[in-house]
Amino acid sequence: MRQVVLGKIYDTEHATEISFGCSPPGTSIRDHQYWEAWLYRTGNGRYFLSRKWLDKRWIQPLSIAGAMKFLEQHDQDALEEEFGGQLEEA
Repeated sequence: MRQVVLGKIYDTEHATEISFGCSPPGTSIRDHQYWEAWLYRTGNGRYFLSRKWLDKRWIQPLSIAGAMKFLEQHDQDALEEEFGGQLEEA
């Protein structure tokens, strides 16, 4: 998927896929609240989600903090792999 957002081109074909997230377990794929999202990093280091809800798809740019939050909620291993150097012990 390719989309221009605020003058920047986001393209899933030329970005690195980091992780995938979706609705909580138990949500049926036929449920109108079911969604899917793929986290990507561009060659310039910008993060974005490729989102899908029902039959709609769109790109959502994210800040580094937004990408970290997505990974905290959906993929702890990818969080440590992508941002391990920025995480600190509690």
